[in-house]
Amino acid sequence: MRALYQEKITINGKGSLLKRPWDFCDDIVRTLGVRFKSIMGKLPIQIQGPLQAKDMSVDESLSSHFLTDV
Repeated sequence: MRALYQEKITINGKGSLLKRPWDFCDDIVRTLGVRFKSIMGKLPIQIQGPLQAKDMSVDESLSSHFLTDV
């Protein structure tokens, strides 16, 4: 994960991903010390680390994609 580094990266998408809101990521990654920038919460987004390890919780009602079996 590039958020572990101080390098700024841009995340783009195609199709329906461009219409989905990503602003919920703002609170999540900022909690972990990562800078997050978007235009009105849509792709493309820019992130810049370094990510800081912390215990946190994520509201899984926003998306089932947050939860996976490891």
